[in-house]
Amino acid sequence: MLVVLMAVSTMVFAHSDADKEVLENSFRQLTKQATTAKQAGNYGLSYTRLDSALSVAKELNNDELIAFAQTELGVIFMYQGNYSDALKLMLSAVLIQ
Repeated sequence: MLVVLMAVSTMVFAHSDADKEVLENSFRQLTKQATTAKQAGNYGLSYTRLDSALSVAKELNNDELIAFAQTELGVIFMYQGNYSDALKLMLSAVLIQ
């Protein structure tokens, strides 16, 4: 019985690690797409990708990734002249780190 429980436990953790890797890859792809869109001046698309990346970071419960996404969202707001929201997001990111 103990061997079976250990095997099931190991399978669950391996599955969780795989899920984590998929989510981390998703975060990287979304932020790359956001950067490309930002550089092209497409702030709406960049915002959409970063907002999705922020959701992934929250699902991962990764404070570093959350702070990064919030900072980048703040940059988008700054480029759009929305300084109030930019400041809120950037301060929130600083408090996380």
